[in-house]
Amino acid sequence: MMSALASRRLVTAWMCLAPLWAMAAPLRAQSVRAEKRELDSAEALLRTRFEALPEGSEVVMLREPQHLTVRIPARALFDADSAQVNTGAVKLLPWSAVTELLRKRHRIVAQINVYTDSIGGQSANQSFSEQRALSLVAALHAAAIRPQRVTASGLGPSAELAINDSPEGRAQNRRVEVVFGLPEALVAR
Repeated sequence: MMSALASRRLVTAWMCLAPLWAMAAPLRAQSVRAEKRELDSAEALLRTRFEALPEGSEVVMLREPQHLTVRIPARALFDADSAQVNTGAVKLLPWSAVTELLRKRHRIVAQINVYTDSIGGQSANQSFSEQRALSLVAALHAAAIRPQRVTASGLGPSAELAINDSPEGRAQNRRVEVVFGLPEALVAR
């Protein structure tokens, strides 16, 4: 049980902190609005750039309140069975738009997630996806994007989008997802 003195101190502390908490509410709301504006600008930039993609490119953009995800088929960035980014791919859409966004929107950070199909075994696919992730990070660093703004994960065959029973299903699962957001939002994710 709390003593009377401890109880009074707690009430006093709350009375001192309550006005501060109330004053912080508008700042939190302002921060949320600024975050939304930043992501709105990022989304607009990508939408404009992606309009130039050929029909059927299979690049998908997904917007959530605190982040923006771009899903790119692995074949748009890598040759078959290669962990090295195709040198021509870094200069073309959609990857050039990823680079442009990070150059123009300095508050935005990116988390790169690379996925494989399930052919070849869990361990091999995990390692392969990690190599591809590192290759993409290196491509961004070569484009003068600061290392602190980009993280990457090779996630192997986890999080399948389609069943791996057909070539089409496996192709859907071989993908890169770039998740853009403000640093606080991606850490909380």
